[in-house]
Amino acid sequence: MDLEVLKKLSAFKGDGGRTRNVSDELLLRYFQHGNTLVAPLRDFLQNAGVSQKFHLCSAKRLK
Repeated sequence: MDLEVLKKLSAFKGDGGRTRNVSDELLLRYFQHGNTLVAPLRDFLQNAGVSQKFHLCSAKRLK
């Protein structure tokens, strides 16, 4: 994953390790990069440091 996107995503992590209040622009870059990968979704989420719940809720928000 793009190192710049990872650094920006980590800036939105709270005390409990949850990712919150991510801007729509950053979410679009996150999903665009995710669409180009051939690896399983679990590996992508683990490399990004986000949960599956965050991934699904963000996708619904951008829909």
